[in-house]
Amino acid sequence: MELVKKVIDLIWGQRREHQAKGLRPPGLAEFLDALTACRELSVAPGSAIWNTLEQLVWRKQ
Repeated sequence: MELVKKVIDLIWGQRREHQAKGLRPPGLAEFLDALTACRELSVAPGSAIWNTLEQLVWRKQ
C-alpha cells in the first residue's frame, strides 16, 4: 500500500505541474503504468531509475 501512496503523490504532483504548463496531465493510464513498472522492475519511486522512467515514459515530453 505504501507503493501506491507514493505513486499517487508523484503522479498528482505531475498533474499539477503539467496543468500549470498547459500540457496534458498524466491520468489513470500513467498511474497504472507507474505501478506496473515499479512492481515488475522493482523500482522505487524517487530512485534514479524512477526518475529516468518518469522522463521517458510518464512525462511524454
